[in-house]
Amino acid sequence: MRRLLCVLVVAGSLLAAGCGSDPQAPVTSSRSPSASSTSVEPSSSPTKASDVISGMFDIGAGRELHLECIGTGSPTILLEAGDESSVDQWSLVAPGLETQTRTCAYDRAGNGRSVDATGCRGLDDLLGDLEALLRVAAIDGPYLLVGTSGGGYLMAGLAARRPADVVGLVLVETPKAITILPPEVAAEISCDAATNVEHRDYYAVEHAVWDTREQIGDFPMTIISNDYGPNPPPGDEATNVPDQRGWLVLSPNSKQVVVTSGHDVPFNEPDLVVEEIIAVLDAARAG
Repeated sequence: MRRLLCVLVVAGSLLAAGCGSDPQAPVTSSRSPSASSTSVEPSSSPTKASDVISGMFDIGAGRELHLECIGTGSPTILLEAGDESSVDQWSLVAPGLETQTRTCAYDRAGNGRSVDATGCRGLDDLLGDLEALLRVAAIDGPYLLVGTSGGGYLMAGLAARRPADVVGLVLVETPKAITILPPEVAAEISCDAATNVEHRDYYAVEHAVWDTREQIGDFPMTIISNDYGPNPPPGDEATNVPDQRGWLVLSPNSKQVVVTSGHDVPFNEPDLVVEEIIAVLDAARAG
């Protein structure tokens, strides 16, 4: 399954400059979304030393998560990495956002420098950790949420959970929920599998978000989807682009951008990802 097999590994960190659907919705190129009904104040101030965060935060019961933030301003861009990936996944994207506004990424439990994950973790566990981290680190909204691969489920889930705090959403190669689950794959992604470092119940998490899709608000939203071409891998990749249009229901102010560079878009096309995030940011501020 590509969400586990295509884990991106990039040296460095976030601070390094150096990783009811509508099937007829239009597929567009990289054009800015129309303005959102929510507006936020722009900021183009350079990062000050006091704005940089790189450290561990206790989210309760002695459990610590690693958080990194750069830039200053509102809204806060919150970057959610893919399955079993760390903040390093955004190392080619975050520097392009630093002068735009505050930009933050973190390591979920089991990844990067954060605490090990234990138990069988569902959507409430994952979002509960994130909300606790935002609270103890004083990272207040509003937020522009960005998630790639399996991280997109968490950002869509957080948007549904806290719609008043969301001014924009970008999903980067977040497929529809798992539908083809051969026994060997089921064993690999089981929450108690030795290779499942997040102890995430992948099937339950994905369906908890995908199966309950509905309009969350009227904010600018972009989904970036990979076209696997005429000879896709076995599975849902053959219908990846039309399937991902199912996310467009989350906001009427949404669009799809199609790429052909592969699943790991933050690594393969970081400039495109930056461009689309800034387009959503500008639309949110113009609203």
